[in-house]
Amino acid sequence: MKKDSITKWFFFSATLFLLTPALMWTQMAAAQDATYSQFYNNRLYYNPAYAGASSGLHVNMHYRNQWNKLSCNFDNYTLSVDVAEPNFPGSGGLGVIIQSDMDGLGNVQTTSATLATSVKIHMSENLLTQFGLNAAFVRKSINWDNLIFSDQIDPRYGVVNPSSFVAPDYNSLNYPDFGAGILLKFCEQTDAINNVVGTLAVSVQHLFTPDISFYESGAELPIKLVVMGDLLLDNETGSNNRYNKKDTKFKVNPGFLYEKQGKMSNFSVGLNAYKSYIYSGIWIRNQSFTFTDLKDLIIMVGANVPFGTTSRIKIRYSYDYLLSDVRSVAGATHEVSVIYELDGFSFFGAPRSSSSRFGEGKQSCLDCTPF
Repeated sequence: MKKDSITKWFFFSATLFLLTPALMWTQMAAAQDATYSQFYNNRLYYNPAYAGASSGLHVNMHYRNQWNKLSCNFDNYTLSVDVAEPNFPGSGGLGVIIQSDMDGLGNVQTTSATLATSVKIHMSENLLTQFGLNAAFVRKSINWDNLIFSDQIDPRYGVVNPSSFVAPDYNSLNYPDFGAGILLKFCEQTDAINNVVGTLAVSVQHLFTPDISFYESGAELPIKLVVMGDLLLDNETGSNNRYNKKDTKFKVNPGFLYEKQGKMSNFSVGLNAYKSYIYSGIWIRNQSFTFTDLKDLIIMVGANVPFGTTSRIKIRYSYDYLLSDVRSVAGATHEVSVIYELDGFSFFGAPRSSSSRFGEGKQSCLDCTPF
């Protein structure tokens, strides 16, 4: 069998392996993971294949405050760190994710620590695929005293009755969790646009559907299927563009995200832009692929603060505007992300030089930092 045929067969088999369990479990109903509007800033949370997908070190701090008018709003915190390791076996990357979700009035809190690793395969000079796995330790805790049960509620006077519920003598549970992902990335350099970088990624999380019930078994967390992609038109990085004057430097980044978990699904599509150190973006989100009866309009603004030529801090804020009548009761949703990037950083030393046809050992547009 020829090498190209082996590569295509391997890519097809791995994709089929990832998609099969997701399609089998897609109708299960249970709890749902947190959804982020700035998913493009939180890629490692959605797919472990993004660990080391671009060169250098990336530190991402993310905060989401959902439905700020409610007294029981939902807060989500994520800290992720990933680094590309050209000298690491498989030439992939390593990543760590720390996440905390506060649900409602704080009755249920979920904290997790996740380790992600990836393997990179250069299929050609301008095309690569990357496979990733993650393993997490999850701790979920509950405050039994703040829960309200149906037998406590009087139809006229409200919560006045004692409950017959007897709380167990524990208030937390621990469980492992696993996920897998794959991404395909291509890059072209043209006279009109310095770098054209496209990425398509598929992942499945909660592969073994862990039981998250506090009281009785049977509450399984369903597998989550995530499909995301984007196209980066980068006229800022590099100098291949013969028309590359100061006033023509820009970045444009359209993209989409589709996620399905149990009976819940979300579809987001939109566009980000960058010019003169300023970010802006507009996105729409719905629970289906239709563009009627939209649920959210998302506006993003931000700034890029460079430190020399090899590091930078990106700060972005987004505002979710509800397009339904729920807006008057629930309010809006705010997200803030702070990203630190350090080009060329590696725990295992600088990449080895290579003269292979795949271009390892030299910087290419496939290694460029994302938008």
